[in-house]
Amino acid sequence: MDATFHLPEEFDQSIFLGNRPRLAKFLRTLRVGKRFSNWYFEKYGNPEGLRQSTIGSRRDFLDLIPTMSSVLEVGPFLSPCLTRPRHDVSYFDVLNGEQMLERARHLTSIPYEREYWEERLKHPLEIDYFHPDGDLSSVPRTFANLFSSHCIEHQPDLITHMQQAYERIEPGGRYFMIVPDKRYCFDHYNPESRLIDVLGAHLERRRRACPTKVLEHRLATAHNDPVRHWMHDHGRPTLEERPEVFGYCLEEAATALETYIDVHYWMFTPDSFRRLMNELYEREFIKLRLERVYPTLRNTFEFFAVFRRGN
Repeated sequence: MDATFHLPEEFDQSIFLGNRPRLAKFLRTLRVGKRFSNWYFEKYGNPEGLRQSTIGSRRDFLDLIPTMSSVLEVGPFLSPCLTRPRHDVSYFDVLNGEQMLERARHLTSIPYEREYWEERLKHPLEIDYFHPDGDLSSVPRTFANLFSSHCIEHQPDLITHMQQAYERIEPGGRYFMIVPDKRYCFDHYNPESRLIDVLGAHLERRRRACPTKVLEHRLATAHNDPVRHWMHDHGRPTLEERPEVFGYCLEEAATALETYIDVHYWMFTPDSFRRLMNELYEREFIKLRLERVYPTLRNTFEFFAVFRRGN
């Protein structure tokens, strides 16, 4: 890993005030601009979703990942964020290439998904490593960095995933993540994940969804339009919107202990994610140290996080 590579700070005062011209003008008259903006960031974070660092988009975040170093993208399905030859990237998933194609063909049967997946089927992805339980320890080599997008929330045992990720990263390397913010996606009505929930799943050595998580994912979710969520239009939970699906969801949940069902196990905001990961690190459940959390930007439903492995 290049020792000279430094991540941008989470908070840049000039960008913070540059996006708030009236506030900047007012603070200049009081001569407290820097003190106030630092206090505001520490106390409130980024409630307006305005840019406050050099990371102003998903593209900005992806550009942080070194292109000349090896990287493993975890869970790309048929839509990788990192592509060859720009990145020296390998791919890991729970499905092999043929299984992915079969799943994508099934998704084309959904009217509003058809065009997207038909296009993906024209360019099938070569999966380098796969394991049906998402076991990263099955990958026989290490990488300078790891990357995942909307993957961490799908891990039945979050701690084991982070432990396995640590073993796949070379000393000094990083794990770059794009994580959904529960406030602005279909997880809106579900509670933030707690430390005791994560510890319980680890003690159970959970490898599949429990029935409660399946019901939560199927019946208590909202719409997935971040613009509407930012406008405080959250709609109604699925069970209220479509009560006819109750029986089917109950039957599906009953099979969860024997059948793998892909759901969101964990729900985060940038603040809750930071608290949880710091506590897991401080209590020595994980060895990757959280280095940055870039907050959710307005009208989007994801934030960005970076973990670092020590030398």
